[in-house]
Amino acid sequence: MLHFGSFGGNPVRWMYLLLGLAGALIFYTGNLLWIESRRKKQREAGLPEQKRSTRVLGSLTVGVALGCVAGISATIAASKWLPAFAVNAAAWHEGIYYAVFLLCIAWALLRGAARSASELLWLAAFTTALIPLSSLLSALGVGGWNHPGVAIAVDATALVAVPLMLLVAAYSRRRLRDGHADSIWSGRAAAVPTVEPQTR
Repeated sequence: MLHFGSFGGNPVRWMYLLLGLAGALIFYTGNLLWIESRRKKQREAGLPEQKRSTRVLGSLTVGVALGCVAGISATIAASKWLPAFAVNAAAWHEGIYYAVFLLCIAWALLRGAARSASELLWLAAFTTALIPLSSLLSALGVGGWNHPGVAIAVDATALVAVPLMLLVAAYSRRRLRDGHADSIWSGRAAAVPTVEPQTR
């Protein structure tokens, strides 16, 4: 009962939500801080550029964390519409989540951690904004399904999350432009020192 949030009612469910978000944040920031501290040690050891494993780990961290947010938001927004159009809503939920999640990971690997961070934050903000927008359209009778009560709290949470994601996306964009050249967050390639040929 406790694992499904059916014990204790809505306070326990909200506690689960907050603990889940805190765990995701710790995973995301902790992984990236570890990568940066590792990169600092490599820099001190004289390695001129990031290893491929460092770049891949950074991209996977961004893709998995933000892909999870975008995927969950997309499937919550879809829940407003699926009951009216889909026979097997559960299969559609799963398909929507994994499609968004896997596309985000692929995008992060293609674009790199620095560039994809702001782009995927924009995507996560967009899919999260679809949640209250779907509720509004449903309330106006355009279509869809709306669940009174708890849905208002979900919509309010989404409305708070969207500007926060956009703020972090803007910060990530600035860091991409101004960050240290060999940081995982920088869009500038690290300058590889060249050895001048000796003349005889």
